[in-house]
Amino acid sequence: MSDLIKRFISISFIAGIGFWLILIFSLFNGVCAFSNISRCTSLVLLIITSFWAFYFQYGWRCPLLKHLLYKPDLNGTWVGKMESDYNSKKYEYGLTKPFAIVIRQTFLKIHVTSFTDTFTGVSYGESFYVIKDKGVRRLTYLYSNDPDNPNTKLDRQGVCELKAVNDPATQLAGKFWTINGSNGNISVNKSTGEHLESYNSIMKK
Repeated sequence: MSDLIKRFISISFIAGIGFWLILIFSLFNGVCAFSNISRCTSLVLLIITSFWAFYFQYGWRCPLLKHLLYKPDLNGTWVGKMESDYNSKKYEYGLTKPFAIVIRQTFLKIHVTSFTDTFTGVSYGESFYVIKDKGVRRLTYLYSNDPDNPNTKLDRQGVCELKAVNDPATQLAGKFWTINGSNGNISVNKSTGEHLESYNSIMKK
């Protein structure tokens, strides 16, 4: 069981007991009749469930709450470069070119859209692995062509692994591999917290 799950269970259990005691004494003067216990338990479950629903969507980014369950916030647009060992005259791909990613994230989900001047990729199979005490903050995802982008002519798929540098993260750096046998390095810096929609809009920012 991961440390994150253990902490989630511990917080839920301690908070649940605390709320249950507050309710049983404030509403029923400490009388532990079955009906009182049942009502208090239902109310506690509702409170705990509502809190975590809020937390996983919004609260994990709030300064006063974000340390309950630690996860870096990578939301926004990141701009930098990619360096690839793939160099084909047929397609005129340079070894180094501008590169950008847009990350949309909640506590439970993360999605990455990547951009170059000739390619738009969308992620799937995403994993954001975090161990706070060891400084591990690693984003790994599979990617493929954006099917809605008519300018992407080649079938490109691959995997990318990026490490979040600093806390809060200011840079993502790592490697990528493709099904075509090429690989390379990626380095991007946080440009804006906005989720920009296209390569051109990103480069104009």
